[in-house]
Amino acid sequence: HFSTSLKKKDAMILALAKEIQLRSKNTSNFQFPTSSQETIETIYFGGGTPTILKYHQLEQIFRTIKENFTLHDDYEWTLETTLHNLSNNKIELFNRYGDNRLSIGIQTFSNNGRNFLNRTFSQSNVIEKIDELKNSFKGLVCSDIIYNYAVQEIEEVIEDANFVKS
Repeated sequence: HFSTSLKKKDAMILALAKEIQLRSKNTSNFQFPTSSQETIETIYFGGGTPTILKYHQLEQIFRTIKENFTLHDDYEWTLETTLHNLSNNKIELFNRYGDNRLSIGIQTFSNNGRNFLNRTFSQSNVIEKIDELKNSFKGLVCSDIIYNYAVQEIEEVIEDANFVKS
């Protein structure tokens, strides 16, 4: 198990907001739109679990994106998350700002695997939370699954595939 230091997250949020603003004004060296008529087609907010941030911090980032970039009519805005970092307030925030895809680090539905991988929630809790999320989140809900971890049995692989399929 690992831990993440959150001591400087407010400073990081301010720096990220400033970076977003700067990139929106000087995009010549990047693969970003270069004029106000061009649009962003994809936003991927991940590389970990950005939903570890508090509501107001996420809102500051989302607001800065919306204020500085125009989104394409058919854009995709993905957030990486885990189930234990989600709240009804955050889901409402995602819906309000137009986030339309959640990539949830389920890793496995197997209780044996969830224990081995140090994941929160049991299989039944995960299924219940995903069902709730599908009813409250307006976008696509995707599951990240890990295969071939040390204690995994072939039956668990099949079970995971069946859960994701359903």
